[in-house]
Amino acid sequence: MTRRNALRSGRDTRRHLGPSRALFAAVLLSPAGALAAPASIAASAAPEERSSAQPANPPSNPPHEVGPSAPASGPSPLAPAPSPGVGTDPAPLPALGASTLNPAATGTAATATAEGVASANESEPDLSEPGTPEPKTENPLRPPGEEALLDAHPVAMEKARFRPGKGLEISSEDGRFSLITRLRAQLRYTFEHDGMLEEDDATQGTDTMQQSLQLRRARLQFVGHIFNKHNKFKAEIGISPKDMGLQSGGGMKHSPMLTWYFEFDYLRDATVRMGQYKIPYNRQRVISSGNLMLVDRSLANGEFNLDRDVGFDLRSKDLGGLGKKLRYYAGIYLGEGRDSYRPTDFGMQYLVRVEYLPLGNFKDYHESDMRRIGKPRLSLGGAASFIDNAKNNRGIKGKTPTDGGRTDVFSATGDFMFKYSGLSVQGAMFYRKGIRDFGTDELPVLDADGNEQTDGNGDLVTAVVEEAPRTALGWHGQVGYLIPHLPIEFAGRYAQVRPIGEDASDSSVKRSDEVVGGFSYYIAGHPTKLQFDYTHGWQRSMTDALAKQYDMVRVQLQLAF
Repeated sequence: MTRRNALRSGRDTRRHLGPSRALFAAVLLSPAGALAAPASIAASAAPEERSSAQPANPPSNPPHEVGPSAPASGPSPLAPAPSPGVGTDPAPLPALGASTLNPAATGTAATATAEGVASANESEPDLSEPGTPEPKTENPLRPPGEEALLDAHPVAMEKARFRPGKGLEISSEDGRFSLITRLRAQLRYTFEHDGMLEEDDATQGTDTMQQSLQLRRARLQFVGHIFNKHNKFKAEIGISPKDMGLQSGGGMKHSPMLTWYFEFDYLRDATVRMGQYKIPYNRQRVISSGNLMLVDRSLANGEFNLDRDVGFDLRSKDLGGLGKKLRYYAGIYLGEGRDSYRPTDFGMQYLVRVEYLPLGNFKDYHESDMRRIGKPRLSLGGAASFIDNAKNNRGIKGKTPTDGGRTDVFSATGDFMFKYSGLSVQGAMFYRKGIRDFGTDELPVLDADGNEQTDGNGDLVTAVVEEAPRTALGWHGQVGYLIPHLPIEFAGRYAQVRPIGEDASDSSVKRSDEVVGGFSYYIAGHPTKLQFDYTHGWQRSMTDALAKQYDMVRVQLQLAF
């Protein structure tokens, strides 16, 4: 039987038997169904469903293959008897008895018949079958538009693209959803020479040299929007040992989550950001570590920055619609720093920052003038922060004071960024004042040689050691210049931190200075670059005696994609 006759037979079968009986017949006509059908079913079939043309004993020859290679001529061994004439009944179905039907020979025709039945019944889905989708009906109790939002949104593959340094970007066809994925890693080699000097004799002390090769940063970042372009999000995971604060004993100080926030910018002058992220306090800390002109940030930034915290803020990149010349940030945070999750008191952090760009908008949160701007650009910024009842000696950073008390910390900073034709100049000043509420934790008392003292019974002698606040001033200045027509930049920096007060009881900060010089080779801008710098630093005591000096060489390769 040809495929056309088989399909015609299937349609005729449906007309004689009805949909349900036709489907049942198709199952029985399959090779497995024919073998499994009991003789009683075959015997009870209607006379018009039997065929006297089927021989009692099927031919012993193997059946012909049906397909592109099958012969086009010659009667099929499964073909019914010739019709007596025009207008007679359609060709009858073969007998269903297992003793008279060759499954191998009937497989092809039965399959064709089943295909015809299935094709005829495509418009009649059986909802009793598992996995069959129910017809969509609107529920009047659901909010308008909810079903459309939660429905699948096809991806616009023609708009998918890979941007070096930015990552892989995909979005939905309707523009409601977007996602950008990015990987970034920094491989750093460090050689350091430390000289610990005695305050009363600069010729005495220790002299050590050490080196390290580390994956300094390893980051995975996701950025995008959901439901519409005003609902933005960013998530960044840090998985290097330094990112997670790996301890020598094997524990971790931090979770891998660096940043996770949501931002809603429906209002130009009141964008809302909430989650865990970098506090918008000082410029250099907010600038990504991947967009620095030297290997790492300054000594002053390390002492005074506020890092990350959990909370929310209001902000605007174009306050008043002045052409993006005026920005502001005003936030409230838990004051616990990164990874805060435990219940805490109401000692919060409060922050405000303002920025003014008098010469027009530009990328003032990238340290190098990669675009070699043809017109001068300037950004001025200032911020103030207050942390109530801080648990650490630097606010949300640092360590718990030796006496276990708390500190109210007031901080202020001012900074600027200037760029013009490959030249980039920036600077910042910092001020911090701490007011201590001393605790009662006791520490072992040490003798002049640094040994723990004991009493007559051999017990340790302990006492409350009140730690002074880290009240201090600091500043840094930095300049870099990109060679015309070459992807090479030379940069230099000077930074200083100094205590405020007359002696160690006024401030626990030691005076520190650093001078840094280096260069960067930009293989593909900031995302792919090789950097080298040399640092000379020193510390002085409250009496201005030289206490420590060090030299450090760093080489770093960054890849971001």
